[in-house]
Amino acid sequence: MPLVVIAAGGIVLWEARGLGRLGRPGELGPGFWPTVWGVVCVAAGVVGVAEGVCGRAGRRAGPSEGVRGEEEVERVAWWRWMWATGVVAAYFFAVERIGFLWATVGGLMAFAALEEGLRRRWWVLGLFGLLGGLGMAWVFVRILGSPLPVGRGLWGELTGKVYRVLGIWGF
Repeated sequence: MPLVVIAAGGIVLWEARGLGRLGRPGELGPGFWPTVWGVVCVAAGVVGVAEGVCGRAGRRAGPSEGVRGEEEVERVAWWRWMWATGVVAAYFFAVERIGFLWATVGGLMAFAALEEGLRRRWWVLGLFGLLGGLGMAWVFVRILGSPLPVGRGLWGELTGKVYRVLGIWGF
């Protein structure tokens, strides 16, 4: 699976070359985000390959007396990959409908839920998602001036109120 992620990131990087400039301070160019996502995908894939190689080398070095058996580790790894893929797909489906802020809050909460220690602590997940989403909105909307989706209907109104209260929008 990590090799697929590397290949996807490479394709995105290849295509991003044709989009033009990355931008300048205060204005992101059309090639900025595709390039960032391509680099992130390639880096995540390389980390996945490295973990796989290191894990296999460690299993060859001696008998594994871990808590989980090898089959259970493989099952957990697939479950996490499927969860992460579903979160990314849901994020891209939701971002135009409910807006960047709320999609990011939910996405961060869902990714943090991959950590077993946090899965049952809903208030930590909620706080992490809310602070992370607001922080990213502040950086991208207020500092970088990115025109991010605010959502439709009630979601757009709620986003506008939150942005105004926190000073993300100056009007």
